[in-house]
Amino acid sequence: MNAPRSTRTRATRPVGLLLTVGVAAGLGACGPSGADVPEGFVQVGSGRLEVAVPQGWVPVEGDSELWPGGWADAELDDAQHLLIVSPEFGTGGADLGRSTFVAGAQIGGVTGYTSDGFSEPVQTDSLEIARNDFTYTGPDGERYEGIFWAAADPRSGDTVALQLTGSELPADLVDGIEGSIRLGDGADDPA
Repeated sequence: MNAPRSTRTRATRPVGLLLTVGVAAGLGACGPSGADVPEGFVQVGSGRLEVAVPQGWVPVEGDSELWPGGWADAELDDAQHLLIVSPEFGTGGADLGRSTFVAGAQIGGVTGYTSDGFSEPVQTDSLEIARNDFTYTGPDGERYEGIFWAAADPRSGDTVALQLTGSELPADLVDGIEGSIRLGDGADDPA
């Protein structure tokens, strides 16, 4: 597999880049809810999280309760890109979610972690997103790119998290995912 494998942070939150192949319970396609779905993408979700992934991506099972699964561009042994999600990343908001990830990554949760910068691509009354672009060293010794997003409902603080990783992250892939992140009511989540 060319997409990264995971480690856990020394703190209590796993970074969650290691996944096993399988259909993830609680992850599935969602019905329309106003999210922007780019051409060539399909809307999927987990809990309150709604996001679009490229058509043909397959569900993958996560390695922990915090990171229950996500989607990859192929079965994991052949995957070049991996998006994992945490549908319940706390209630502290997007900035705290991002800070939690960065702190865990910096103390050894992500081998060779280097932050390439922070941004807040969305700040509205109903959605805030905090982003961290980073690079890290995979188990094969190669450098990989990653983007971590924490998305929150600023009214409740309910926070979800997403990590996109791969050897290179094309701008259209990043933009398609980032532009489609939404927090729904969770009603479409298959049980």
